[in-house]
Amino acid sequence: MKSRILASVAPAVALAFVLVAPGVQAADDRLARIEASGELRVCHAEDNPWTYRDPATGEWHGFTRDLAADLAEELGVTLVDVDSTWKTIVPSVKNDECDIGGAGLFATVTRAKVVLFSIPFAYAHSTAIVHKDSGYQTYEDLDQPGNIIISSAGTATLEFAKRFFKNAEVKGLPVDTDSILLGEIANERAAGWWTTTTKGIRYLDENPQFKARLLGDAPEDYIAVSWAINLGEYHFRQMLNIWLERHIRAGKTAKLWEKWFHSEYVRGDHL
Repeated sequence: MKSRILASVAPAVALAFVLVAPGVQAADDRLARIEASGELRVCHAEDNPWTYRDPATGEWHGFTRDLAADLAEELGVTLVDVDSTWKTIVPSVKNDECDIGGAGLFATVTRAKVVLFSIPFAYAHSTAIVHKDSGYQTYEDLDQPGNIIISSAGTATLEFAKRFFKNAEVKGLPVDTDSILLGEIANERAAGWWTTTTKGIRYLDENPQFKARLLGDAPEDYIAVSWAINLGEYHFRQMLNIWLERHIRAGKTAKLWEKWFHSEYVRGDHL
């Protein structure tokens, strides 16, 4: 009889221990900490017009930076811009250097292994930029032995390029300035630069001195763009998702998109 009583009581005691014992599980208190500090720390990485840093002032600008400013205003806290790169932005979230990985992050399986993602607030795709006078017309033309395809180290576009190209050599360059990558194409040190189509169009428009063009094929790799937060922060993610849904429904996200991309906002529901 005594053994049966102990067996029946044990699960309840174990459950109570899980619920009340300190340190058993990491506290899901990100939102409380943001409110207590009065600051929302958001990591940014260079990806004009998603986010970019003004070289003259050092200040961050762009679509996702404005989105982060709207969130900080909603929470009644100060936005703190945290410098990061595509190679370090996810580790920065993991190391508590920022509350949100706030660039235009592609939600990939690799990243989802180590961070949580918000709902998508945009969709983007990748394409290749080649020398203006090159004979490349298709990705098949570009994917030939001896050709070098470059992309920014630590990016989802680099991951995709490594899967997509079967014959060309794909290299990730550890640079934070996209003009260096574009210069590699203009000076014919690489056959193609694999990047987001939105960034490529912007850089070609703003830098006509570079002899480069989009490849011409239909863009590849349509992926959701989301924000990253640390594992276990489900309360914070719930708040963030509710806010993003309302921001999108109210048309505010579309206005920011039109401001920075000069095109119609596509939420991606049709994909």
